[in-house]
Amino acid sequence: MHHIKMYKRSRSLARFDVASFGAKGDGVTDDTKAINDAILAAETSGGGIVVFPKGIFKCMAVRPKSAVTLQGQGWGESILKGFDDKSNNAIIDGTGYFSQASPLTEFNMSDLELDGKEMNRNGYHYNRKGIGNQWIKNSVFQNIFVHDTPATGIGTDFTINVYFTSSIVKDCGTEGKVGNGIGSNGFGIGVGDVTEVVIFSGCQAIGIANNGFTLEAQITQGIGYASITDCYTERCRNAGYSNSGSQGVTINGCTDNASKLGVYVSSNASKPGNQTIISDCQFIKQQSHGVYSDDPANNHLQIHGCLFNGCSGSAIKSYGSYCNFSNNTFKDCKETTILCEPGTNADGKGYLIADNLVLNGGAAGIQIDSTKQAIIGLIVKGNIILDCKGVGIKAICKGNMNSGGYAASVIEGNACNCNAPPQIDVPSNCRGLVVRNNIE
Repeated sequence: MHHIKMYKRSRSLARFDVASFGAKGDGVTDDTKAINDAILAAETSGGGIVVFPKGIFKCMAVRPKSAVTLQGQGWGESILKGFDDKSNNAIIDGTGYFSQASPLTEFNMSDLELDGKEMNRNGYHYNRKGIGNQWIKNSVFQNIFVHDTPATGIGTDFTINVYFTSSIVKDCGTEGKVGNGIGSNGFGIGVGDVTEVVIFSGCQAIGIANNGFTLEAQITQGIGYASITDCYTERCRNAGYSNSGSQGVTINGCTDNASKLGVYVSSNASKPGNQTIISDCQFIKQQSHGVYSDDPANNHLQIHGCLFNGCSGSAIKSYGSYCNFSNNTFKDCKETTILCEPGTNADGKGYLIADNLVLNGGAAGIQIDSTKQAIIGLIVKGNIILDCKGVGIKAICKGNMNSGGYAASVIEGNACNCNAPPQIDVPSNCRGLVVRNNIE
C-alpha cells in the first residue's frame, strides 16, 4: 500500500468548544444550533477543531464544513443523540450541500458516539443515517461508533480519498430494506468515476439490516483503489462485504460471522463488479454462500488463502469469468463447495482452481458447468478433496457440442478420497477437457 497517500494541509489548530456556544450536553436540550454555530466559527477562522466535552448532545442535521474536525472524548463520553425531528435528516448531514466542483474537503471526525435510537422511524427514508454526506474528499473518520440508525450508519456518496479507521457501526438500518441502492448498510460508500482511494482499516459492522460494508457504483463505475483491511462483520442480513458495480476492491484479513453472505459481488448502475480480490479472510457459518458473484459480467474475482467453515450454501459460487481460487481451506459447506458456472453471455475464459483443501462438503467438492457458456482456459490442479457427500470433482458438459463446451481445459494432479463415487466425474463427450494424473 506504499502508493496510497494521506492528504494533509496546514490548518488552524484553534479549538471551539461547543459548550462555549451554548450546547448543554444534558440529553434533553436541542443542541443542534450551538453545534452548528461552533462549526461555522471554525470554518470562518480558516478551519479548526470543534470539541465535544463529556455529555449527551441532542442534535439533528449537524452541518459539516471543510477544514473542520469534530473531536469528542470517546465512546460513552461524547454522544451525539439523534431524535425524531419529523424529517429525513441524518445526525451529521451534508447531503445536498456539496458538489463535484465544490466538495466537502478535509472534514474529519474522531472519538464520538452517534446514537440513532430515537430518530424518525415513520416509514423509511435512505437519508436517516448517523453520518450522511455527498461529494466528500480527503477526510478521515477515526474511532467513531454509530448505532441504531433507521438507515445506513455511515453513508458517504461520491467519495474521494476518504479513510475509515477503528470505527464500529451496529444495529443500523431497517429490516427488509436490502439490495443494491438501499440505504440500510453499515458503511455505505457510493463511488463514482472520480474516486481514487477509499480505505477501511480495523472497522466493524454488526447486526446490519443490509450489507456491513458496501462499495456501490453510482452513475458510472467506481474506479481507483478501495481497500477493506482487518475488518469484522457479523449477522448482516445480506452480506458482510459487498462490491456493487465497482472495480478495484481489495478485502484482506477480514472476517464475516453468520451473515447471509460473506462477500457479495454484483452489478449496479448497469456496471459489473470487477477486480475483486479477497485474501487471508475467514468466513464462518454464512446462512447462504461464502462468496457469491451473481452477474455473468463480473470478471477478475480472486480468492486466496481464505478459510470457509460451515457455509449453508456454497463457499464460492461464481457466474463470472477470469477467476483464480487458490490456497483456500473449505470445511462443512452444505452445497457444492466451489461452483463455477459462467452465465449466459459471460466471457467464459480463464479459470484457475488450484491447491485448495476441501473437507466434509455436503455435495460435490468442485463443480464446473459449461452448459450456459462454453469454457476456454480451465485448470483444476493440486486440490485435495476429502469426505464430501458428492463427487470430488464434477464437470458438467454442453450436450450439443463435441467438445462438451470446453477448450484448453485440464483437470490434473488432484487427490480425491472418500467422496461419493466416482471421485472425478467427467462425461465422455467432454473432449475439450483433459483429465490426467489424478489420485483417486
